[in-house]
Amino acid sequence: MIVPVELGDRRYPVYIDDHGSFTDRLKETGATAVVVVTNDTIAELYAEELAQWEQEIPGIVRVVVPDGEQYKSMETVMSVLDAMLEAKLDRKTVVVAFGGGVIGDMTGFASSLFLRGVRFVQVPTTLLAMVDSSVGGKTAVNHTMGKNLIGAFYQPIFVWIETRYLDTLPEREFLAGCGEVLKYGFIGGDTMFTFVENRFHDVIARDVDAVREVVRLSIQIKADVVAEDEFETGRRALLNFGHTFGHALEKMYNYSGILHGEGIFWGIRCAIELGRDGGFIPQELYSRYDRAQSKILYPELPTKPNVDSLFSYMFSDKKVEAGKLRFVVPTTIGESIVTSAVTKDQVIAVMNRVFA
Repeated sequence: MIVPVELGDRRYPVYIDDHGSFTDRLKETGATAVVVVTNDTIAELYAEELAQWEQEIPGIVRVVVPDGEQYKSMETVMSVLDAMLEAKLDRKTVVVAFGGGVIGDMTGFASSLFLRGVRFVQVPTTLLAMVDSSVGGKTAVNHTMGKNLIGAFYQPIFVWIETRYLDTLPEREFLAGCGEVLKYGFIGGDTMFTFVENRFHDVIARDVDAVREVVRLSIQIKADVVAEDEFETGRRALLNFGHTFGHALEKMYNYSGILHGEGIFWGIRCAIELGRDGGFIPQELYSRYDRAQSKILYPELPTKPNVDSLFSYMFSDKKVEAGKLRFVVPTTIGESIVTSAVTKDQVIAVMNRVFA
């Protein structure tokens, strides 16, 4: 199946279990050279597949970087750029990001920088990357002051999703990806909210049909939002549901001992509680939100969070505007808003309750 991302003359397709030939798609780009950027885990798991790509497209440049959020840095991006420069590539090069969200973000950013921009392709291998980060053109690296603070909006020319890659994804990482799935239930309309209510446990259980359907639904929601607001000046900010809290958790633990999607699960719970406390959710909808909230996984945190520190970390987030924190809170079934109309006391009270 194909889900288009409508961006005018930069329109691109997202192929989901297309069952065509990935290397044929690459050849159709007219690339003079192909670079595959991956991490050491994926390079080992899919050594035969990478070798097959290199057989079908001779001269592929393979760049392997360490696996882990802690390597999502300018240093790693520079190592990718060094390899590309040493290979004497030109502007008709196509770069392939083969891995999860970290690889996709860094590879897209490196592609935007190399020779002032070369084309790149996303081939996500994690659930989180399939349902969210591989689409939309957000590329970035982390900084000591916060997550994804250095980057660019830079769209791929296509996204190639094969859900079979999830077969090798460790259970913890798969469940973390479900955090981004759950997010779409609160911003993607009634259909997605109902899917989360009825089939989220099927996704967690890795039911093949449920996983494929949730990938399609999530990508369609993301594609519609990106087409309307590519550079996050309005509606796209809704995609940060749960992220103000989640990013602060990641920062607190220095991106170690907690996965991004795990932080998002906790962030979603905080966002729902903030929606209640702030009067954004009508009381007659509490029962449905309670059912949705019962689906949330609460991964064990490395230590009990210090809520005052968490609150301070929020101010290093990209979503701060004119010195004010902005939160995405639910308002009705499948819909949320971005607001600064919450107080510090409300936020602290929510976190004290959630992290008690």
